[in-house]
Amino acid sequence: MLASRSGFSPEALAVAKTYGIDTFTLEELDEAALKERLSPSSSLWLKSVRVTPTKVTVTTGLDDGLMPDLVTTFPDNLLYKHDGSELGSLRQLVELLLAADYPRQHLTENATDEHKFFELEWTPPAQGTPGALFMKKLEPTMLRLVTKIRMVGPCSVEIGRFDLRHGRIGNVEVSWGKAIVEGKDAMAVATRDSTGKKILSINFKGPASDASAA
Repeated sequence: MLASRSGFSPEALAVAKTYGIDTFTLEELDEAALKERLSPSSSLWLKSVRVTPTKVTVTTGLDDGLMPDLVTTFPDNLLYKHDGSELGSLRQLVELLLAADYPRQHLTENATDEHKFFELEWTPPAQGTPGALFMKKLEPTMLRLVTKIRMVGPCSVEIGRFDLRHGRIGNVEVSWGKAIVEGKDAMAVATRDSTGKKILSINFKGPASDASAA
């Protein structure tokens, strides 16, 4: 595929046709076309939220006649199933919880650049149900049901603004722009075809260049 902003000469089109190469010309949309086909906004905003759990506490008990324990944990503490088989580390569970849809959506929708810390609590399934979690108590040696996991730590919120340009390749409308997100150069490309199908992709490169930062 060949693309050009200024178009192709008849000779170039003939060569492309001979070799089966598709050609597209990137056309600027006029103001009327922008209002008709694209959102009136000329910017795209991207919010990124980064959280770092620095303290994880686990509440255990309520199933064995003993008082509940509040355990300050380490990342390599192990979790167990009801039969005593090893399930995995607490670090793995915390990573899964923070990557789940609900906390990610909640943070994205509600976090602002004023927030400096986060707190997340999760209640595991109850004893006797699939997914119940246990930690091993050493003295005396026994499994204790995990009833709550609490994660706290610093967070950072960054909002990147992509100032968009708009054009058209054939019958596909294209919007594109650059921004710096979390110190990296980012390129956003949004398309909409003749059926109304929309696709947005954002590509991150390395550390922001001086030119991008300016």
